[in-house]
Amino acid sequence: MSFSFKNNFDKNNSKKNSLPDSIVDELSTKLPSGLFYQKIDSSTLALSSKENINVDVKLLPDNEMLEILGDKYNMDDVLKLMFNSQRAVNIETKNGKVVVNNNLIDVDLIIFSVETESKGAKLYLLPPKFDEIKPLVIDDGKYKLEIPIKRVPNLSLDEIKIEGDNSYFFVKLFINEKTKKLNFTINYDLSKCDSVLEIVTCLNLYQNLALGKCTVGGRHLNLSGNVKLNDVDMNRLNFWNKVYTIENKLNLCFKPSFNINGSIYRDVLEIYYSLCEGKILRKKINISNLEFKKIEDKTIKDYEDMNGKTLNFFFCSKREISLFDCSKTLYVYNYLCNVVVTNIVDSGKQFNISFDTKADSIYSIKYYDNLETVKQPDDDVMKLVNDSKTIEELEEINE
Repeated sequence: MSFSFKNNFDKNNSKKNSLPDSIVDELSTKLPSGLFYQKIDSSTLALSSKENINVDVKLLPDNEMLEILGDKYNMDDVLKLMFNSQRAVNIETKNGKVVVNNNLIDVDLIIFSVETESKGAKLYLLPPKFDEIKPLVIDDGKYKLEIPIKRVPNLSLDEIKIEGDNSYFFVKLFINEKTKKLNFTINYDLSKCDSVLEIVTCLNLYQNLALGKCTVGGRHLNLSGNVKLNDVDMNRLNFWNKVYTIENKLNLCFKPSFNINGSIYRDVLEIYYSLCEGKILRKKINISNLEFKKIEDKTIKDYEDMNGKTLNFFFCSKREISLFDCSKTLYVYNYLCNVVVTNIVDSGKQFNISFDTKADSIYSIKYYDNLETVKQPDDDVMKLVNDSKTIEELEEINE
């Protein structure tokens, strides 16, 4: 019986090309005893057996794999490298044949497909796919990230490569099965963060990983001594931690921006130290004069006798602050102490008071988020005013 497998099918019609069971059975009768064809899909057959299929093979690694394997290697080495690199390896054939269950079989007969030609085909051994891996959890006790990871191909006999990210925090792990050493690489991209919380989580975990204060996958990982944090990392961390504290204190939700100018930076520091830490802040400025509007029940009496005297002034003002995409009204209590009055002018609607700019005066401020919390000056407050420090001094203390 003469049978042309290809000529009985239309390559342009996959539905029409579905293989009937009768043809599958007819093709199977031409195979050696114990072997038969089994459908992989509607138009493709693969060699199969009721028993295990034993193929006598010699594997032919490619040149790159041979560089890794060296001169002396065995089948286990090839299989290990094939799996770790996820590369298919060519199987040597003799005159286009391979031994299957002690039978010489044409390579062209191992797989039949209506859709593709198999004439002159090469035989390859394919590695099994990597198993899925659970997300990697990095935890410092306060902040935590769950990062999707996967094993990726690596052309190495002994080193397993795993990598993953959650869009802004990136990890790579190289595990050497021979030496049992772990190489752990971390990086981040703050521009991909959508919230201040994501930024501080990212930066704090990065720092604490470097300091050996984190668990990775439930196990303590000590990277201290192997990673050095530079000043940029530390300054960035300290700044965004303060922003996050302000965000929670004022019940706001900032949209992060990385176009931080000097004014925004200064506002963040002032509001953080004053509003969040309760500090009274000394300002490095000289005030030469103040203007006060006249109020009927609050007038300056005997102001002509004040010239040359050392006085203290306390007054509250409102300030509309803008941080990132949010605005908030804050109240600023001003402490102007030990000023020497040189002149007071009554213009009718207001008083204009001039000061001796050479005097050792103190100007400090304190932020409040509402008027009810404003604390009037008393002995304790005046001690804080006298002991107040500038932003620069506070930043140096906290380094």
